[in-house]
Amino acid sequence: MKKTITTLLAIFILFTGFAQKQDSSSRARKVRIYKSTVVETNGKLVEGYLSRVTTDSIYIQPLSTSLSQNYVLSPDQVQSMKLKRKGRVGRGALIGLGAGAIFGTVLGFASGDDNPDEYWIFAMTAEEKAAGGAIVYGALGAAAGTLIGALTKKTFIIDGKREKFQSNYNRLAELAMTK
Repeated sequence: MKKTITTLLAIFILFTGFAQKQDSSSRARKVRIYKSTVVETNGKLVEGYLSRVTTDSIYIQPLSTSLSQNYVLSPDQVQSMKLKRKGRVGRGALIGLGAGAIFGTVLGFASGDDNPDEYWIFAMTAEEKAAGGAIVYGALGAAAGTLIGALTKKTFIIDGKREKFQSNYNRLAELAMTK
């Protein structure tokens, strides 16, 4: 029992990243890819990846690899932008699965063994409860993580105004693939 709890604790520590915590200044900037949906002031929809943001332009890399040219939009052309991080749904599902499975396992072990005289056929050991809890709570966690990952978006309302673009410029430049 003690070995199992120690193993679960070690898995939890590795899973959450506490074992490899580093100072943010010592790490290089990790490139994160955001899928962007831009609504232009004329109603046209532009989809692609947020490539670069300058003080007077937004560069969108097309979703299709056959198009090599970036869309270049001025702030005057942009009504709104929605950004969604690529791979967010799958990452949310994996995190939810892991967290739910760990929770279910700990809950199963904590409930202990059932008394066979009282529960007869339905008596379960703590290990069986842990396995069942890991499956049930892992599935629930994966579903919740998928939903959260699918709903997580960043929206920027520009309304074709340079002032609104300038107020959002630093955040947009942070999210772009290149500086």
